[in-house]
Amino acid sequence: MKEITIIGGGLAGLALGIGLRNYNVPCVLYEKNKYPRHRVCGEFISGVSKDILKRLGLLETLSDCCSVPRVKWFIKNRKIFEMDFNSKGMGISRHSLDRMLAELFVAKGGKIINKRYDSGQIKEGLVSAVGKSLNNGGKWIGLSMHLKGTNIMDLEMHSGIQGYVGLSPVEDEKINITGLFFKNPKVRGRGKNLLFEYLNSVGLTNLSHNLVNKEYVEGSFCAISGFKFGSFKKDNEFSVGDSSRLIPPFVGNGMSMAIESADIAAEKLERYSRGKLKWDQAINHATKELNHIFSKRMIVASALHPLLMSKFGLTAIDWTSRMNLLPVSSLYKWTR
Repeated sequence: MKEITIIGGGLAGLALGIGLRNYNVPCVLYEKNKYPRHRVCGEFISGVSKDILKRLGLLETLSDCCSVPRVKWFIKNRKIFEMDFNSKGMGISRHSLDRMLAELFVAKGGKIINKRYDSGQIKEGLVSAVGKSLNNGGKWIGLSMHLKGTNIMDLEMHSGIQGYVGLSPVEDEKINITGLFFKNPKVRGRGKNLLFEYLNSVGLTNLSHNLVNKEYVEGSFCAISGFKFGSFKKDNEFSVGDSSRLIPPFVGNGMSMAIESADIAAEKLERYSRGKLKWDQAINHATKELNHIFSKRMIVASALHPLLMSKFGLTAIDWTSRMNLLPVSSLYKWTR
């Protein structure tokens, strides 16, 4: 069997590696950082089926996730809707999840090399799972951290003008707070204070006031910038997760898409490894299937996202909700 090399040990890369080892495909994974580590991520899983988790062998790993039964959406200080999930969401920190997945991958016979993969060439048997492409001139900044003592049990989304944040429970009675904002050179701060300053800058002052004195989990603050949303394709490159397409985080679907893309890729790469598909066939088959299941989500998210960042869009959404015309159930289905 041909060996598969995965570049990037985030959620998509690790899930793919585990899926390949379930097929007994020889697999090596390059990850420049060591586990565990914090990442900018909403740390919320919603929409991935139990069949996929079972096929990848992840059901047991995710069995201790926090159960997240419902979502609440606030514009500034007003709650515009609350909805129970059809299937409860799961909350778990990447600090814990990535470590557990790395251990599972190695236990199944995979090999992790903790260094940067040197070759910049695209070649057969090489899969890109490097995550968000940074330094692309994107206008966004993403900020994450963990807090304790909030008693938040649901997924909460808080929208302001030119930025929004999500709060969700993770393990050990912590919450994850992750925000996406237009980069603003006037906003100053270091570490956790930068996130609070951004909350204030987009009008989420009440939320900032409610959270600022909660217990901060040391070392949990992370920041990234310079990324763009959309689909990315290089000729002859096999990519999964955020390397392939990056969905705006408001829809709460990024982690699920990473797992789903790994599941599809594993089956195609197993056939390539056994000589049943040529490399370009494996890429084309995977791309076609991924486009089929993700295109609607990407279109809906891309259309909704500009509205969420503008005063006009938020005003329209607010008034629509007041008249009970906001198509929440449809939006939820279209992004799953």
